[in-house]
Parts: sequence; C-alpha cells; structure tokens
Amino acid sequence: MRRYCFFVIALWLAHIAPAQTVFPFTAKDNRDSITHQLQQQVQTNILLPLHYDNYPRIAGAFWAMELMQYRPVNMHSVIVHHFNQWQVLPTSHQRALLEMLYTLYPKQYVTEIQQVLPNISNSKVRAMAYEYLQLNKIYPTLSAADMVDTLQVSIYRKGHTKQRYLTVNELLNKALLPQQILVVSFQYRNRNKPGFVMIRNQQHEWLKDSTGKVFKATQLARSITNLPYYLTNGNTPQGLYVLRGFAVSNNDWIGPTTNLQMQLPFEASASIFFNDSSISWYNSYKQLLTPFADYDALWESYHAGKLGRTEIIAHGTAINPLYYQQQPYYPCSPSLGCLCSPEIWNNDGVNIQSEQLRWIQALKSIGGGYGYLMVVEIAEE
Repeated sequence: MRRYCFFVIALWLAHIAPAQTVFPFTAKDNRDSITHQLQQQVQTNILLPLHYDNYPRIAGAFWAMELMQYRPVNMHSVIVHHFNQWQVLPTSHQRALLEMLYTLYPKQYVTEIQQVLPNISNSKVRAMAYEYLQLNKIYPTLSAADMVDTLQVSIYRKGHTKQRYLTVNELLNKALLPQQILVVSFQYRNRNKPGFVMIRNQQHEWLKDSTGKVFKATQLARSITNLPYYLTNGNTPQGLYVLRGFAVSNNDWIGPTTNLQMQLPFEASASIFFNDSSISWYNSYKQLLTPFADYDALWESYHAGKLGRTEIIAHGTAINPLYYQQQPYYPCSPSLGCLCSPEIWNNDGVNIQSEQLRWIQALKSIGGGYGYLMVVEIAEE
C-alpha cells in the first residue's frame, strides 16, 4: 500500500481541475457596499440607549467592528458610558464588551476594568477581565469567588506556562490513533503566524504532492479576538476533534467552498467521539492521545468542550482580506475560533486561489471526512 500513496495524490493533482467558483458576495463592488453599510450600522447602533431591547444590536455592532478592525472616532465615550452602567449590563453584554476591548483596544481600558473587577460575579466574564489585565502585565489578587476554582479561572491561574512541543513526524507514531485518518493542523504559539495542515493516511504516512514533497496547505488558527482557547470566540484549542464529514456553509462570510465538519469532546456524544457510549470521557480521551497523553496542551479541546465551546470547523473564507492588510497574518482571515484556510477572490467574485479547496480535495482523495483532526503547536521554524 505504501507505494500507492504518492501516485494517488499525484494523479489527483494532475487531473482534477475544478471549475472556478463565482460568489457575488466577494465581488469588489459588493464588498465595498457591505463595508460601507456595516460602518453605518455600527455608528448608529453603538449610540443606542443601554436597554434590554438594544443589547443585541449593540453587540452586533461590536462584532462588526472586530470583523472590519474598525474603530469609530466617537468610541471612547461609548465605552466609558458602558463602564459607568456596568452594574445594569446583562452578563452576555459584559462579555461582548470585554471581547471587543480585548480585540480592538487591548491597552486602553486597564483602569476601567480594574474598577469593575470586584463587581464581576460571572466566572467567564471574570476570566476575560483577568486575561485583559494579564495582557497588560497586571496580575490582580484573585477574589474569594475564585477560590471555588471554576474551570475557567483554574485554567487562567495556570498562566502561560512553558510548553513542550511535538515534532511533525512524531505524529506518524503507530500507537497514535492506529489505522485512522488523521488531519493535523500544525500551528505556532504566536497565532498571528499562519500554520499549515497535513494529512496522515491510514498507513501512518503523510500525503505527498506531485513533486514527492509532503502535502501542506496554509491554515490559520487565530480568532479575530486572539482570546485564549478556553473562552468563547477564542483561538482554536489544541487537541483532538472528531470528524463529521463535509458540508457547504450558508454563511456568506465563510463562503461556498466545502468545509470539514468536526466536533469537540462533550460537543459530540461519547458514542460519536469514541464509538462507545459506556466509557468515561477522561480515560477514553487519554487513551486516544496515547502515547502523547502527558502533553498538557493536547487537552485544550477537552477542556474547551467541557466549558461549552462548540461549532469549531475547518472552513475557507469570503471575508474581505483588506480588513487585515496591516496584520501579520494577511492575506489570511481570522475567524471566531475555527480553522480557516485562505481563499482569493477577484474583483468579479471569482475564486482564483483556494488553499481550502486544495486540502479538502486531498483529503477526499483518500476517502477522508471521518476520523480525527488534531491541532498542535510546534516550535517556531
């Protein structure tokens, strides 16, 4: 079987020439119009009174600001008003505010967050506040409420510890998910640096391209927020995901290119994740990770799923890359925690380059779509 791997992928690369996809949402005129409309909506909605009926629209404005990296000129007064009304803000809106600040104003509101910190009762919101302060090298004394050691705060308290790194070829180990297709998203601790996806077949060999080199496709695992993995809309957690087949999204920002569906531990049932509903989550996940179960970072997906993170998939993008032209990951598009491979659409909305399509077709060529995916950080090259 070993000698067939190269020929299968080479044959695929040589003979599959997919028709170009046209997606009007990505045409220049439409992108310009959408950007203008979103900016107008932001300007309108951020000025709405802080009232129950308006919170979703204001939070939507925060999301659009994150998406476009857009900072309205009058935003400071809006933010100050939010902090002045902190006590009446629902938890969901406190989270939306802190997420937007972490994303767009990571240095400017330390004092305000320190002032409201004693009044934050929700553990997730409190963890977000701690992360904002830690970003600014401020480490407040944990409150009495934190002594109950909620999982969010427990993870925060571990801090950014020194991490052991696996090497690429260690994941060919015959004991790791034997005879399973394994998609591996290799990333870096600095998530501003795009990583790459590789595919291990059932014979524990890396797929190769037509030149005989190991097949790689670019993939970003950075959330637009750059929040830690354990928080909603944070960076993609390291660890294992169970694959659930292919799909096409109806979300315009994701676009029409085939995506890979996957689920976190606890998001999928035990019967799906382990093909056995009668076993313990902890011991079964540990067994799946053998012989690398002692790598703490590979438990991130386990903890994130236990905390309720969901809907992390591997998709392409129809987001205007010009939003990020000043960012180190350009022309990649960040997501809300998914794995995202870059796609280039011309001014007429024609897909002229797709890393997403390249690796999806490579996976399909070996009958993939089910099995497992692992996200793992490696040492800087």
